[in-house]
Amino acid sequence: MANSNNKGTPSMTLRSSSSTSSKPPTKSTSVSASSVDAILLAIEDLRKSHETFILSNKALSKELKSSLAVLTSRFDALSTELSVLRNIVVSLDTRLLALESCTTSASTPTSELLQEFDERDRCKSNIIEYGIPEPSSSDLASKISEDKEKISSILSQLNIGSTIEFKVTRIANFNCSDLPTDVKFFRDKTSLERKTLRACHQELDRRTQNGEADLTISYINVLTETWLNGSYNNTELGMFNYNIYRCDRSLLTSNSNRGGGVIIAIRKDFQSFLIPSPNLSLEQLFYFNLPEITWSNDVHGLSYSSTTNIRHPCFPEKFAFHGLYQINSILNSHGSLHDLIFTNTLSVNVNCSIDPPVKCDLYHPVISLTYETNLQSSPPVVPNTFFFNFKNANYESISKFLNSFNWLYTFQTNTVDTSFYNFFDAIHSSILKFVPRVTKTLKPTFQPWFTNELIELVFKKHQAHKKFKKSSNLDDYQVFSKYRAHFWKFVRKNKSSSGIPSSVDLNGEFSNCNQESANLFAKHFESVYTLPITPSSNLTSLPTFYLPSNAYFSVEDVYQHLFSLRGNVSLGPDGIPGDFLFKLRDTLSWPFWLLFRKSLDMGIFPSLLKSSSLIPFLKTGNPSKVMNYRPIANLSHVSKMFETLVLRSIQPSVNSSLIEEQHGFRPGSSTVTCNLVFSSFIYDSFALHAQVDAIYTDFNKVFDRVNHNILINILSNYGFGEPILSWFSSYLTNRQQYIKLHDSTSIIITLSSDVPQGAILSPLLFSLLVNSAASVLRHARILIFADDMKLFMRIHNENDACLPQSDLNRLVLWSESLSLSLNISKCFKMSYFRTSSPIAFSYSIHDTPISNKSSVRDLGFYFLPNLSPRLHIQEICCKSPKLLGFIKRISSEFKLDQSLKILFCSLVRPILEYRSVIWDPHLSIETLMIERVQRKFLLFAAYSLKIHCPLHDYKLVLTALS
Repeated sequence: MANSNNKGTPSMTLRSSSSTSSKPPTKSTSVSASSVDAILLAIEDLRKSHETFILSNKALSKELKSSLAVLTSRFDALSTELSVLRNIVVSLDTRLLALESCTTSASTPTSELLQEFDERDRCKSNIIEYGIPEPSSSDLASKISEDKEKISSILSQLNIGSTIEFKVTRIANFNCSDLPTDVKFFRDKTSLERKTLRACHQELDRRTQNGEADLTISYINVLTETWLNGSYNNTELGMFNYNIYRCDRSLLTSNSNRGGGVIIAIRKDFQSFLIPSPNLSLEQLFYFNLPEITWSNDVHGLSYSSTTNIRHPCFPEKFAFHGLYQINSILNSHGSLHDLIFTNTLSVNVNCSIDPPVKCDLYHPVISLTYETNLQSSPPVVPNTFFFNFKNANYESISKFLNSFNWLYTFQTNTVDTSFYNFFDAIHSSILKFVPRVTKTLKPTFQPWFTNELIELVFKKHQAHKKFKKSSNLDDYQVFSKYRAHFWKFVRKNKSSSGIPSSVDLNGEFSNCNQESANLFAKHFESVYTLPITPSSNLTSLPTFYLPSNAYFSVEDVYQHLFSLRGNVSLGPDGIPGDFLFKLRDTLSWPFWLLFRKSLDMGIFPSLLKSSSLIPFLKTGNPSKVMNYRPIANLSHVSKMFETLVLRSIQPSVNSSLIEEQHGFRPGSSTVTCNLVFSSFIYDSFALHAQVDAIYTDFNKVFDRVNHNILINILSNYGFGEPILSWFSSYLTNRQQYIKLHDSTSIIITLSSDVPQGAILSPLLFSLLVNSAASVLRHARILIFADDMKLFMRIHNENDACLPQSDLNRLVLWSESLSLSLNISKCFKMSYFRTSSPIAFSYSIHDTPISNKSSVRDLGFYFLPNLSPRLHIQEICCKSPKLLGFIKRISSEFKLDQSLKILFCSLVRPILEYRSVIWDPHLSIETLMIERVQRKFLLFAAYSLKIHCPLHDYKLVLTALS
C-alpha cells in the first residue's frame, strides 16, 4: 500500500506473490483517478440524502404527534359536549313524556282561557276609583247623578274630554275618616287576576312571617353571558312582565356564535324603548379587562390610578370626561374586577345579590343595584311661596324711617343685647313696610343649558364689557359686572352637586321627610360636642406676646365693608341680603359702628349674632349617610362684618406671635409654602443619602371639640387683655344653631364646644390654640396647616427611628392636655427614600401601631416615596377631564370664543398649574399626559367655533382664542 502524490486520491499497485525481484511486472490492472472521484461524490450525496430523509421524518413525526394531541383534545371536548347534549335530550324526553302522560282534559284549560279573554274584554273599559265621598242625596237616582258630577269634575281637571259617556256604580262605602283621602284610579281586574294577587299577598305574608326581610321586586334585570341565540324566543325566558332587550352573540358581531350575550329586562310598569343608534361612520372599540387600573371616586367625580402605565388611557378619560362614577367594587371568585358600573350619581347602592335569578358565574358575580328615583314627570307645583322683593324696595322711605330714631341715646341707655334687638327690630319693621312681598309659584325646572337664556346672557356680558372698555364709564362697568356675576353664578350652579338626598339615615334611623332629616343632622352634629373642663396647669408656661386688649376701627371701615356687599343677594339667618345693607350704607354705617363699639368696650358679643344656621357639607362617602357630613355655619352679613373688622384690627399683632411652622390662614403662607418646605427638606436628605420618616396626624372632630375654657386660658397667657378677652369668651359660649333643610328647620342646638366652621375668627383662634405644638418636640420637625400636622425627621439608622416615636408620644400628651384626641385609624407613617434597602420602623400611638402608606395626598399634592411627580400628574390629568366634560355640557351652545377660554383658564388650567413650583415633569410621557388635556380642549374649541384645523395643528384655534 502506497500513497500517491495526488492529494486525497489513493492508488494501488498489484505485485506477483511469487516474484521477489525488482523487475517490473509483465501485466497490471489500474483504475483512473476521475472514476474514483465520481464514486466518492456519489457516496457523499447518498449520505447527505439519508441524513435529510431522517430529519424530515423526525419533523413529520413531531408534527403528527402535535396534530394528534390537538385532535385528542378536540375529541375530548366534543365528547364532553356530546355528553351534555345527551343529558339535555334525555331531560327533554322526560319532560315530553310527562306532558304526554298528562290526563288533564284539553277542554278545561281552553275554556278557562276563553273565559279569561272574555272577562278581560269586558273589564278593559272599567275604571275603579277610590276616595269619592258618599253623596248627600237620599234617593238612588240623585246619588248616581251626584257621583257622576264628582267624577266629571275630576276628569275635567285631568284634561279628559267631558263628552265621554260613562256609567257609575258604587261598589263599596266611602271610608269615613278625619284624615284626608287621595283620589286614586285603578283598572278593573278579572277574577283570575284577583285570585293571583291574593295568592301573591298570602305568599308575601308567609315569607315575612318566616323571617325573610328586604323582599323587593327587581324592576330592571341585566344578565351577561346569556349564551342565547336566535333560536330562543323571549317567551321562553319566563319574564312575562318585562320588556326584553337582547344582544346575542352571532357571527355578525363576533368570530364565534357561542357564548356571550346580554339581556336587559325592564318591567312593563315603566315606559322603555331602545335608543336608536345613528348611522355614523364611527367605530368604538373598548377593552374592558384592565386589571392595572384602581377605580375610586371623590367629590369631583371618577378617580383612577395605576402602578404602571395605563395601556388605554382614553378609556377611563372618556368616562371621567362625562362626569361619571365607577361604583362597583365587588370582585369575582378569582379576586378580579370584570364588571364596571358607571353612573352620574353616587346614590346607587351596589351589593351582591342574595337571591340571584340565575346560577352565579365564576367570573361575573350577580350584582344587585338599588336606586331611589322620583318617577314624576315634573316636580309638584307648590303655590303661595312668599318672598321679599328687595330689588323694588323703597329705600328712600327705609332710610327716612331708620334716621327717625335717636340711636345714640337708645344704645347708651340699654344693654348690648337690647340695643342690637332694638336696632334689628327697626330694620325688620322697615322691610315689612317698604319692601313688597311677592307670591311665587314654583314651576318645574329644567337644565338651563337646554334654553337660549345663557346664550343671551353671555352676549350681554360681552357687549357690556366692550362698551366699558371703550367708555371707561363707571355705570358701564356696573352693567358688565352684573352680567359677569350672573355668568359665574350659572357656572357654579351647574358645577355643584345635586344636594342632600331625600332619604337619609343615622346609625339605622331612617328619614324620608325634610323635617325629620333636619333633626337627624342636628342630633348628629350635637353629639360631637364635648363638655367644658378646667384647663391644665402646664398651660401657664406659654410665652407672652404684646397682643391687643381691644379692637379699633372707624366708621369709614364700616362703610367700606357695607360697600363691599354690593350685589350680594344671599340671605343670612336674619333674612337680610347683603345688597340691602349696601344700598343703606349711608344710613347704617354710624349705628353699626356705635353697636360694635359698645359690644367691644363692654366685652359682650351680642346674642342676636350668635344664632346661625348650619349647612351639612358632604366630606366623602355615601351622601345618604348623615355621619359623612360636617357642619358649616351660615352667618348673617352683619355678624361677618363685625368679625372681619375685629380680625383686621388684631391680625397684624397676632401674626407676629404665630410659629413659622403654621402655614394656614396667615398672609404669605399657603399649602404651597408648606409643601415647598417639606419637599426641600426631603431633597436635602436624599443628597445626604438619608431617608425621611414622616408621621401624619389626624384629630377627631377638632373644630367641634375645642374646649372654650382652655382656649380662653391660652389667649390670656399669650397676652390678650380686657375687654377683648371677655369679648372672645362671650363670642364662643352659648351659641345656638339649627339646620335648615329645604323648607324645614331642625330643633335648636346649643354648642358646648366649638369654633364655628365658616366663621371669620375661627381659623385665627384655632391657630392660637395649637401654636405651642412645636415647643413640645425635641428631635423631629413639624409642619402645620390649620389642623393638619406632620412630624418628619432624617433617618440614618435604626437608632434614629426611635427619636420620632418619642416626639410623637410628647405630641399625643400635648393634644390630650388641650382636650383634643387623635384619630389613630387615620394617622399613618410614610417613608421617603431612594435606596434599595430602606429602614423599616413601626410607629405607634398608645401602643397601637399606625399604618404605613406607600403614597399620600398631602394638602392636595400626591407624594411617592422617591418624590416622583408621576402620581400627582396622573391625578390632575384624571381630574381635568371631568371639568372639561362639564365645560362641554354647559357651553354646547356658546358662540363666543372668550367664554370657552375663560371657563378653561378658570376651571381647568389652575388644576394643571397648581403647585407647579413643587413638581415638574421629569419624563416626556408625563409632559404628554398634561398636553393631552390641553389638546382635548383645543379640539373641542375648534369644533365649537367651527374652525377647521389640520391634524395636530392647533395654530388657527389658538389664534382665535388669543
